[in-house]
Amino acid sequence: MGLHERNIDKAINEKILSIDNVTKSYGVVQALRGVTVEICKGSIHGLLGENGAGKSTLVGIISGQVTPTSGRIILNGRVLEHVDVKAMEA
Repeated sequence: MGLHERNIDKAINEKILSIDNVTKSYGVVQALRGVTVEICKGSIHGLLGENGAGKSTLVGIISGQVTPTSGRIILNGRVLEHVDVKAMEA
């Protein structure tokens, strides 16, 4: 394996976003419970599920439009204390 291939492998395995044990509740309704996702540089993901499964809520959290009730969001190796649209633009 040449240097170029090693650099590509390293970039692909580089985590840019980690969602760790994220929960989102709206009153007594729990939209997300213990969601964990890792997204690496250069990867492509799909999000599938039934109506009411929490897909839109998760996308809202990833985009900074929805604040999680609990859990951690790590963007480019930095734990975000406050999640909003500006923080997720980084």
